[in-house]
Amino acid sequence: MKLCKLSRSLLGGGFFRNAARQPDRHDIPCDTFRAPRTASTSYLPAIDGLRAIAVILVLLFHAKLPLLRGGFIGVDVFFVISGYLITRLILQQHAEGRFSLLDFYERRIRRIFPALFLVLFATIAVGAVIMLPPDLVRLGSNVTSAALFVANLHFWKQRLNYRQDNADFGEPLLHTWSLAIEEQFYLLYPIFLLVLLRLFRRPGYILIGVGLASLALSIMLSTTHPRAAFYFSFSRSWELLLGAWLATTNVKDFVPRSFIPALQWAGLVMIGIAAASYDKLTPFPGFAALLPCIGTALLIAWSHLQTRVVVALSNPVLVWVGLISYPLYLWHLPLLVLARQYLLREPAPHEIAILYLVAVVLAAATWHFIEKPIRARRSPLIARHLFATAAAVTVLAIVAGTGLRATQEFAALPADAARILAVAKDFAPSRAACHNWDRRRPEQFADCVMGDRDQPGFDFALWGDSHGGAVAGVVDAVGRELAMKGVQLTTDGCLPLLGVDVTSNGAATDCAARNEAALTLLLQNQVRQVILAGSWIQYLGDYTMVIRAPGWANAGLHSTALLSRQLNQTINRLQASGIEVLILGPVPDIGWNVPSVLTASAWRGRALPDGPPFGDFMAHQRRVLAILREAEQGGAAILYPHEQLCRTTCIVRLDDQVLYSDNEHLSTAGANLLHPMFVRKLNGQGRSK
Repeated sequence: MKLCKLSRSLLGGGFFRNAARQPDRHDIPCDTFRAPRTASTSYLPAIDGLRAIAVILVLLFHAKLPLLRGGFIGVDVFFVISGYLITRLILQQHAEGRFSLLDFYERRIRRIFPALFLVLFATIAVGAVIMLPPDLVRLGSNVTSAALFVANLHFWKQRLNYRQDNADFGEPLLHTWSLAIEEQFYLLYPIFLLVLLRLFRRPGYILIGVGLASLALSIMLSTTHPRAAFYFSFSRSWELLLGAWLATTNVKDFVPRSFIPALQWAGLVMIGIAAASYDKLTPFPGFAALLPCIGTALLIAWSHLQTRVVVALSNPVLVWVGLISYPLYLWHLPLLVLARQYLLREPAPHEIAILYLVAVVLAAATWHFIEKPIRARRSPLIARHLFATAAAVTVLAIVAGTGLRATQEFAALPADAARILAVAKDFAPSRAACHNWDRRRPEQFADCVMGDRDQPGFDFALWGDSHGGAVAGVVDAVGRELAMKGVQLTTDGCLPLLGVDVTSNGAATDCAARNEAALTLLLQNQVRQVILAGSWIQYLGDYTMVIRAPGWANAGLHSTALLSRQLNQTINRLQASGIEVLILGPVPDIGWNVPSVLTASAWRGRALPDGPPFGDFMAHQRRVLAILREAEQGGAAILYPHEQLCRTTCIVRLDDQVLYSDNEHLSTAGANLLHPMFVRKLNGQGRSK
């Protein structure tokens, strides 16, 4: 009987290499936990076809194709495939008595390092030519984290959302988070698997248990800490373990042959539904990731059979794309993001097609001339030098990343470009200390007084989200001018609306409680007028924040209808308490980071661009403007910033003054343009000096 166990040479002096040995009492039958008959190391072209589908979904997602907003699930397809293939290989070699940790890690280096570090150094080279110093600083940090395979933790710490549109045109190495998760998993997984083989007669149950624990954590974090759920290895491990379990079980052999084609079609449909129906508001991974992951498992399970689905996946074109899928995944995003940063706009569809064609060419060349020779061990990198070479390349990348992070210290911009870029830090500088007030610290209230502090009572309050915070400076100045005392109650991502919950990236916030606390303060201090200021459009479901009615009764109410209803209720509640309501309407969203784009244009000697056409603004904000007109009929006074900020286009600069600190928040100069509007609306409540 063939015996399987974790060799003592793995745990003793011969840690990395198995040696020939005699059976002993620790050996267990291979049938207890072995590579199933259908999971041999023979090549399965359908799996490469499935890889092709995965990478195509990711490429279309990053191209912002409206019909495939859930294309990010291609990464999850990769995770399941990876877990299956690696486990299948480990079990097969272990069953044959030739598995070695040294060989395992050597294979991972040969597979991952060449293409990854080629892309890292190419991105550094191109980025050094076209990126601004602040962008190079971020790129340096990203390169270092990618080289150390901790990019997932780095981007989590930076609070970057992989699924969100980025007004800064994105990070060229953001996609390396998935490589970090895989390599963190495989650093410990083979040891864990071998220990299971030694200690348990049915280790598959342990794999299932660990996978379920990982899934439970993923589900929990998806609604409480969605970025952590997305980027943490343990909340993603269940996806790789699903593939691993598939490689260890013969359960699939008991499914009647007549059912298999239907199950495979179901797997394809599950992946397609997820790609077409998910978007950036879908809580993910959590429960939502089950759909594409189980669909992938159904396709892998019988990928050795010649069914119609398997034959289709084994199409030579798909297989070829699958073979180059890893370098294609690596190349596509740096090309796309660097093109955005060079063009200072989103590439047109035909430009994206050209970029992706270039990515395919680079991926094919990388696979043919670099990956294949190194993985086939035809390169001069013999095993004893491979680890030293990998360490040296990693150190070189870290040194290069550190050099980029130092760019800001020695790469000075021309004076006019530097002046423009400085506006990026101009978010109501005189009032920033009070923004994001803490409802649990009543003593902070004194620091949030604005206007004429010497007045005995409060005339007004500024209540809103970051758009309210952006105009706090000019409201403060108007209050002093009119001898009016006010208070600032502004918080990022909290629309000033009673009776709603706000979710951000799928996670609940404390905005409902914060808004009730704001109302209590207004009533306690007998505030006579309140300015409601918010980025109203961003809570209607097209962005990462959304308002929801508490409880199940109104669960089906559309966010636009909910905003209209709750704004009117908020107005009525304030007016019933004797508080006059003034609403700040929508500030035009320019669609690109104004200081960055203007700085890059000035730096490159290009003409400074204009903002979007006024007609585009009106079309974009039509739902909000209709709601505000209804509120105006209900007795609220409305300030329309676009009356000062838009002509034929919505302006981004005036008399050499930059009007935005990013794509949507007004700078001090931009907020000051609203000064006459605030004076007119607040003047009726002012006292004579």
